[in-house]
Amino acid sequence: MRTLEPTVDYTGIDIAEPAIDLARQTYQEARFEVADGVTIPFDDGAFDLVHCTSVLVIEPRYQEVWEEMYRVSSRFVLADMRLLKDIESQGGLQDSHYRIQFDAQDQEGIVPYVVSDADEVVNCLLNLVPRPRALRGTGYFHEVSKMAGTRYSQVCMSILLVEKGNLETTRTELDLNDLPLEFSAFPG
Repeated sequence: MRTLEPTVDYTGIDIAEPAIDLARQTYQEARFEVADGVTIPFDDGAFDLVHCTSVLVIEPRYQEVWEEMYRVSSRFVLADMRLLKDIESQGGLQDSHYRIQFDAQDQEGIVPYVVSDADEVVNCLLNLVPRPRALRGTGYFHEVSKMAGTRYSQVCMSILLVEKGNLETTRTELDLNDLPLEFSAFPG
């Protein structure tokens, strides 16, 4: 982000203290805090953009994380998620996991491999308060990594952008046509 806009005021959070320590050493001009994403230690509307990458694909509490990111954003929230349709009817993904490497070393850990139900995610986002002004998405199907233990062979890797509304927002502009999923009907 700093490469594209060197004057951006950047703040990063991570749940892992070693990751924050490394980030502080590498990017001394930026601010980094340890937080779990469910509780973000900043005021309402503190950031123009909240960008969440590679978190909601291993964090099953996406509803709480979206609510908290939306709270601290004054304009936009951008996040990636793995989506599928009708996960509950397919038996859910409770036993899915992913072997993750840390800092390109031999250290390895096992984290949840989270795939969320597409309709449930959209309903969650449409119910954020205040109502979003817009919800946009793009994505593609890809084969599941061999490092993942899950029953599914493909998932839809999705990028979702929520534009924050205000108390007067009565309609959300939906632009999900670039997602290769057929969504249920949602109120505008």
